[in-house]
Amino acid sequence: MPEDKIVRRHMALFDVHVPHNVKLDSTLKFAQDYRPTDFILGGDFLNLEWASHWNEKEFKQIGLEKLSNMLKAELSAGKTAMKEIASALPRDCKKYYIPGNHEDWLYWACLTYPSLAGGLSLGVEKMNFKSDLAQIRKEVLADLLTN
Repeated sequence: MPEDKIVRRHMALFDVHVPHNVKLDSTLKFAQDYRPTDFILGGDFLNLEWASHWNEKEFKQIGLEKLSNMLKAELSAGKTAMKEIASALPRDCKKYYIPGNHEDWLYWACLTYPSLAGGLSLGVEKMNFKSDLAQIRKEVLADLLTN
């Protein structure tokens, strides 16, 4: 193959739903063999079912302490899965993350219990009648997931 022709190999993984349904052995083996140049980890990597707006009525019954512990446990499981994925990818592989609706639920839970955000701004101070709420949510969610 001519040197001026760059070959890209893409791989994407969606709907892992950590900590549920996490059996990545065959996916990790494939990644090691395929050696992608670009890797997309997409929507619903974390399950976050407890944070769903569908469960909002239960938030007060569950309580902040238990919700906080549930978040910590899920994030810990997510970090473990991310490390396994990263170790199967080539060092120079470009990585992308696309949040899904399950990750959005984290934002809604943090609006109900701001302390779940660990001191991060939830963007409320930016909100007014002209605000692009979806853009603010996207920015805040990126900060939440990064931290």
